[in-house]
Amino acid sequence: MAINFPTSPNQGDIFEEGEGRFWIFNGTSWDSSVYPDGYNPVTYAGEESVTFPNGLIIKFGIATSVGDTTQTITFPVAFPTNCFVVTGNYDSAPEYGLPLSNFTATSFDTDRNDNINTSPTFSWIAIGN
Repeated sequence: MAINFPTSPNQGDIFEEGEGRFWIFNGTSWDSSVYPDGYNPVTYAGEESVTFPNGLIIKFGIATSVGDTTQTITFPVAFPTNCFVVTGNYDSAPEYGLPLSNFTATSFDTDRNDNINTSPTFSWIAIGN
């Protein structure tokens, strides 16, 4: 299927093809490897947060469960507006569920299973904006 690019583009012009695929005019041709706001998933370098052109943010990390009481995990950098959901699992005790709650722009809570007698690490992923 042919793409109907604008006929007289200027360098730096951005063209959206369908839902979320962007092209930028580099002065001589259209380049699909560059995205608005500098986001390019091909060059992601492994930071603990990814911000998409539409404003959606995914954060991720590893924490240690230190006790049988509620523990607050603070994001290294807060979400600008909201945290919608956080999910995760224990890295060394996968047979136990990981209850997560109280999602805010700056943190979330976990309450370790009382049957765990160690301090296991857990991986988490948060989605917000």
